[in-house]
Amino acid sequence: MALYHKYRPQTFAEVLGQDHIIEILTNALKQDRVYHAYLFCGPRGLGKTTVARILAKAVNCQQFLVHSSQFTDHGSQRASSVNHEPSTVNQFEPCEKCQACLSANRGSSLDIIEIDAASNRGIDEIRELREKSRFSASVIGRKKTFIIDEVHSLTKEAFNALLKTIEEPLEHLMFIMATTESHKIPATILSRVQRFDFKKPPVDTISKHIDQVAKNEKISLDQEAISVLAKLAEGSFRDALSLLDQIKETKKDRQISSDDVIKNFGLARISVINQLIDLITTGNHNKAIEVLEKMEASGVDPNYLVENMIENLIEKLKNSPEDIYLKSIEILARAQNKIRFSPLSYLPIKLAVFKIRTSANPVAQEKVEIIKNDPKKEPEMFEEKTDNKSVIKPASKSNKNSQWSEIINQIKIENPSLSALLESCAPETKNDTFTIMTRYKFHKDNLDKSNNLDLLKNVITQKLGQNIQVMTEINAEYCQNYFSTKEEELVKNAEEIFK
Repeated sequence: MALYHKYRPQTFAEVLGQDHIIEILTNALKQDRVYHAYLFCGPRGLGKTTVARILAKAVNCQQFLVHSSQFTDHGSQRASSVNHEPSTVNQFEPCEKCQACLSANRGSSLDIIEIDAASNRGIDEIRELREKSRFSASVIGRKKTFIIDEVHSLTKEAFNALLKTIEEPLEHLMFIMATTESHKIPATILSRVQRFDFKKPPVDTISKHIDQVAKNEKISLDQEAISVLAKLAEGSFRDALSLLDQIKETKKDRQISSDDVIKNFGLARISVINQLIDLITTGNHNKAIEVLEKMEASGVDPNYLVENMIENLIEKLKNSPEDIYLKSIEILARAQNKIRFSPLSYLPIKLAVFKIRTSANPVAQEKVEIIKNDPKKEPEMFEEKTDNKSVIKPASKSNKNSQWSEIINQIKIENPSLSALLESCAPETKNDTFTIMTRYKFHKDNLDKSNNLDLLKNVITQKLGQNIQVMTEINAEYCQNYFSTKEEELVKNAEEIFK
């Protein structure tokens, strides 16, 4: 059995890192004021579905029915014999002994129904759920509970059907929804549920959990290895135990060290990352590129590398607020966004090193500008004026990139969010039409908003010196080619600097 299954919490007391939520839920159980609909939000692996199962189990636990009978009709007071006792989680935990709890643990409870909205996202599935919930009473416990995982995956029509059920709750029903993308949940649903946001626990909490599970499983880990695993889990208890499950098979005859973890998962030593940052910020960029190439050859994950570089720079910035650290963070953050789209995963990082160099070295920056504006290599202007009329001419790719950057910078003054969106778009000019290519329909819809389109037309017309038509188009292949070419030009410019 996988470790994350084996050590999945079965009671509220076993849930780690979500005390703010557990306290509210157990108090609701204590006062017999369980709500009819909950929404659990947060990144994956934090325990949303686990807490949903525990809550459903506690509500239907036969021991809880004994507790709840001690309340008045309004559930506001307990019997005098326990009126002055402090509130504890244990008083309202699932008993783990009754038929309701045991069947819930086996996954065979008829009162707890789990639905994966990613696989059952249509209106027909939700209508079927409505019919089941309306005419199906609980079998053993108090409430028929529906746990809907990844609820954001439902279609608009399915959400509307679900809304009908939630806004007119029946006494015997409870809905618990979980999502990793709360921004996709309609406001009409949000206004009818109690929302709880699960937080990523600190690394120390995950480290303690890994350490405890490792001891239980007789897995020998040194403290540095535990720290690396905890950091690699990125706040997810499930991922932490999955990583532990994977690494435990590597060295059964001795203690697992941080070196074993680093080699197994394609990571880089913190000391090497520190060395890399020092090389970059002190101007030794040739050596920094050599270190990057060694990491690439060793299979170090580029995303992990950039994340750790940024964390390292943030710590340096706290201790010494130098401009080079701030600029490095900004440039690396942009590079990280480009890794997933780059045909060569390390190329954005290498380009970032060159950009940091030019931003910190005005002489190098000046040399890049000279290369870019060399009249022998490319046309100086994007348009040519003849008889006081502007005629758009085919521009070289590098000059067009420069013009596009200027357009984005001008847009940024009036609408920063629009300029950020344009960073992932590619321009194309044909005759009297300027087309903005994008990868996604969502981006195109935003660009096509009247206020955004008007601003784009004004700025582009002003920049090109002619009133032209501005259009948007979804063309992922064009965008991919555009950014690949752009990166190649940056590499050539960077190579010129080091000649």
